[in-house]
Amino acid sequence: MARGYRSSTQKKVFWLFSLLFLVILIGFGTASLRFLHQFVINDFYNESFFVSRLFIKNFDVTLNQGKDLVDSVELSPVVQHFFKAPDKTDRTFLEKALLSKIISFKNASQLRLLSPNGMELVRIDRKFTTGKLVIVPRKALQDKSQRYYHQAVLKLKGKAFYFSNFDLNIEHNKVVEPYEPTIRIGQKIYLDKRFVGYVMLNINLAHFIESLRNAGEMDFFVTDQRGHILIGKTPQESWHENLGLPANVLPVLQHDGKTVDLTKNFYGNDFRAEPLYVTPDQKLYLISSKLPSLLNQVPSTVAMELLTSFFMLLVLVAIFIWALALRVSKWISEYELRSKILDKVSDSVYVYDAKGQFIYANQQAWKKRGYDEQAFKQLNIVQLNTPEYKRSVKDLIADLRYVPNKVFRAEHMMKTGKHLPVEVSASLFEMEGSEVVLNVARDIGEQLKHEKLLINLEQRYRQLMDESPVGIFEMSDDYTFTYANKVFLDLFHVESIGQLNSDELPGLRKMLVPFVVLVHENHMVQDFECDVTCEKQALSKRYFRMNGVMRNQKMIATCMDISQQREQALMNQLWTQLISQIEDLIMVTDLSGKITYVNKAFTQVTGYEEKDVLGQSPKILSSGQQSLDFYTCLWRTLLSGKSFRDIFINQRADGSVYYEDKTITPVCDDEGEISAFVSSSRVVTEQVLKEKALKHQAEHDALTGVYNRYTLNMRMAQLMEQFKKDGTTFCVIFFDIDHFKQVNDIYGHEVGDIVLKQIAEIVDLHSRHSDVFARWGGEEFVLIVCDSDLEQAMKVAETLRARIAEFHSDSRPDVTASFGVSQVKEGDDLESLIKRADSAMYQAKQNGRNQVYSLT
Repeated sequence: MARGYRSSTQKKVFWLFSLLFLVILIGFGTASLRFLHQFVINDFYNESFFVSRLFIKNFDVTLNQGKDLVDSVELSPVVQHFFKAPDKTDRTFLEKALLSKIISFKNASQLRLLSPNGMELVRIDRKFTTGKLVIVPRKALQDKSQRYYHQAVLKLKGKAFYFSNFDLNIEHNKVVEPYEPTIRIGQKIYLDKRFVGYVMLNINLAHFIESLRNAGEMDFFVTDQRGHILIGKTPQESWHENLGLPANVLPVLQHDGKTVDLTKNFYGNDFRAEPLYVTPDQKLYLISSKLPSLLNQVPSTVAMELLTSFFMLLVLVAIFIWALALRVSKWISEYELRSKILDKVSDSVYVYDAKGQFIYANQQAWKKRGYDEQAFKQLNIVQLNTPEYKRSVKDLIADLRYVPNKVFRAEHMMKTGKHLPVEVSASLFEMEGSEVVLNVARDIGEQLKHEKLLINLEQRYRQLMDESPVGIFEMSDDYTFTYANKVFLDLFHVESIGQLNSDELPGLRKMLVPFVVLVHENHMVQDFECDVTCEKQALSKRYFRMNGVMRNQKMIATCMDISQQREQALMNQLWTQLISQIEDLIMVTDLSGKITYVNKAFTQVTGYEEKDVLGQSPKILSSGQQSLDFYTCLWRTLLSGKSFRDIFINQRADGSVYYEDKTITPVCDDEGEISAFVSSSRVVTEQVLKEKALKHQAEHDALTGVYNRYTLNMRMAQLMEQFKKDGTTFCVIFFDIDHFKQVNDIYGHEVGDIVLKQIAEIVDLHSRHSDVFARWGGEEFVLIVCDSDLEQAMKVAETLRARIAEFHSDSRPDVTASFGVSQVKEGDDLESLIKRADSAMYQAKQNGRNQVYSLT
């Protein structure tokens, strides 16, 4: 373009900028004082907003961690079992189970399990000063029925969480010192829809208060809805109401003698308030006090100097805008030239909006794909990509908001139907207030051919390197060889380390000196390439690659032929990193059963560090819950060369038990001999526990907890098959409760249920572990006495009858039971055997009840 020439568009832009200059000149001067006053306040609000949100986020994260801990206790099988059968549960095991829950939550100061009447059943305390966890002795457990949180928990419905007010911890009606600012989280525990107890967790928020007080130049406070300070900049300013002192109100919240209503006015001239924590009885706010305004402290002379400086800045801005007007007019005239240049580049350049609709495309973009410009712009970017490379524009824009430039490969569909492989460089920018994507796509068809050729070459080199030998040697701090393997000795045609340390090989020594110096300086050197001539054999030069590392003041290094080992080493490193990152637990053991490798997932799940398990036996993971037969079967399978897969019940470093679905595979060497074992597994604790719970539910009676009728039939069928196979006898005891209908009619079904459960407990207590006890239906029960004759079974039945008749309870009337006994015989089936025992029971009832009768 000729100098001095201006198009009509340039002139319009020039005058537009001139008008803009006049508007800014007027507005800038009038706004300068206001700007000086406001920029301090704006800085305060911006800074206080981000710092306040950070504090609030940390506060919420701590509460959510507490909720997760309480929920895990409520769902714990150990806790559920305790409430189901408290007399049969080892209280020490329950205490350790709760201890394992709280150990990783450092902010928890107390975890308790309480009965519905508020009595502590288990309590774990964390010492405030040392952080040590202590199981409170059972004789020191307290009655919390009069505490406000106990009454609040009783009002909860379902599995809702209770959150207490934010206050100081109180023990024995006194505030605990040093102060423990505490929030309590509670949740009810249900067993068969029956409220049996609840969990209460105390969260110590001292760390939160400390972070507020160390916030730097900005002052942060925590107040309630009335403006009364809970947490001030110093301990003396805090907790006045909790300690029975006159309420302390933040000065910035006082206006004309009245306290600001924080529920309506979150932003004042002197402070910023953010909602922090809300309960039915308490609303807390995080207050950030503004620093003194800069302008209020500036003398008048300094203010005049500031105004003068602003005026000079105004003049400079005016000059800048004038120059910008000239420059923009020139840019507009140059736009057409730039568009023509883009049309001449070899890459495809195109722009599309958030819906994938094209806004701009250079000639290469539409010509390369066989379209004219108009037809190309009517396409959508999703239509342009082949099905294998379909990608959401929305997802791409979301990625580009965090990564300024993204490079990826794709295939474009040409008008002829062929695929065009491209490498795309994508960037995100704004156009008229909307986000658009700029793509620069390069044809990589030839590049892909070369890459395929390189892959083939890499495969060839990999095969060569797999067959190449590797030399290994160790050198002390004074450059003396302390170890060298046979391969390394053979590489340089020597027979001993002594020859390596002698002066017989000056060429080798000269070659190693630079490498050893680098390793000592950098502690690790990789891919150090060098050449050496074997002086003993007068051979031509050979090239080697050296890798070295310092360990315990010694250098350990490898020496290998470049053409045979380069790619194999790289692949080994890649696979090692890959295995260390996958989610499966990987463990490698040698033939003797010693651990030689574990990946990152293994250490994260088990809690053992790599150094703690290398060289150890996998027995360190054993929980002791699997039989000797299980491990005998494992080793028999592995030593036969087959893989073994099963569910393992293992134990973490902290003592907690977990289940894993593990596959162990023997690894054989070139001669087919087993040299190692590789195990891979996934943690399936949750699935196993759910399956056990479902199995127990399917096999047991819901009311009494003994076997149900379905399970009884299954076990009887097995015993019947065993009887037919080897003649192993067994007997059936069929009994029911005398006059049980009268118990229900007079005392109600709830008392009837108590009778059934207590009868079941008596029989379970006085029967053998090998016997099968089930509820047949209603008040009828069946006990299978295994490996027994009729005489022995009659004695068992008489014992049970006597125990039931002797048992007295304040919660139910006294009852008796009638028993019928039968022994299996040839020709019996399940129905005939049960029917014979049932008939015997009815004979006992006809004879006066509370008797034992048998039929053969």
